[in-house]
Amino acid sequence: MYKGILSIIYDWQQFLGAIIGASAPILFWFFIQWYERHTRRKEYLIYLEKFLVDRINNVIDVKKTIENFLDERLVELISNIKSVPSDIYSTAIAFLPFFNTEPIGEILFNHDTKSSYLDNQLLKVVRMSKDFSEIVDDIRRQFQETISTDREMAMRKLNAPLFQNEEYVTHLNNFIESTKRDLNKNIPIYFRVLVSARITADTIRKMGIIKWRFKFSADFIPFKNKESFKKYVKETPDRIDKFLEPQIETQLKKIQEIYSE
Repeated sequence: MYKGILSIIYDWQQFLGAIIGASAPILFWFFIQWYERHTRRKEYLIYLEKFLVDRINNVIDVKKTIENFLDERLVELISNIKSVPSDIYSTAIAFLPFFNTEPIGEILFNHDTKSSYLDNQLLKVVRMSKDFSEIVDDIRRQFQETISTDREMAMRKLNAPLFQNEEYVTHLNNFIESTKRDLNKNIPIYFRVLVSARITADTIRKMGIIKWRFKFSADFIPFKNKESFKKYVKETPDRIDKFLEPQIETQLKKIQEIYSE
C-alpha cells in the first residue's frame, strides 16, 4: 500500500511537471507582453507630463507676451497718438507679436492610459486648447480690424483730425480692456485643466495603475445593492478631484508666481 501511494505521487509529479514544462513558455510570453505594456504605459505617462508642462509654459509665455504688448506697446502707441497736433491725422500702428497657439490634436490618445478619469482630463485639455487658440486668433482679428478701420478713417479724412485721433485712442483703450477681460477669464481655466491633467498623469505613474484603480475603482469593493454601486461609480470623479486638489492648488500658485513676475 505504501509503495502504491508513492507510485501515485510519483505519477502526479511527472504529470504536473509535464504541465508546468509545457506552460512555462506561454506564461513567460504573457509576462513579457504584460511587462512591455506596463513599460510603454509608464513611458507614455512621462511623455504626458513633459508635454503638459511644455503647454503650461507656452500659455505663460503667450499671456506675458500679450500683456506686455497691451501695457507697453499699446500704451506707447496711445501716447504717440495723443502727442500729434490737433490738425494732423495719426496713422501710427503697432504689430502684435507672433506666438504659437496651435491646438492640441489627437496625439494624446495614441496610448491606452487604463484610466477613464485621465482620459477625460485629456479630452478637456484638447477642447480647451482649441478654445484658447480661437480666443487668441480672435484677439488678433480684433486688433487688426481696429488698426485697419481707424487708419482708413484717417486716410479718407471722414472726421476732423482731433476727433478721429480721439476715436482711435478710445478704440485702442477698449481693445486693451476687452482683451485683458478675456485673458483673465479664460487663461486661469486653461491653466487648471492643464495642471489637473499633469497632476493626474504624475500621480498614476507614481502610484501605478493597479494601486490607482484599487484606490478608486468600484471593482474591489463589495456593495449591498446595485443602487449603492451606481452611486459610488457616479461619485468617483468627485473623490478623485478631492484627492488631487491640494497638489493642483499648489501647482497653480506656483504658476501664478511665475507669470506675476
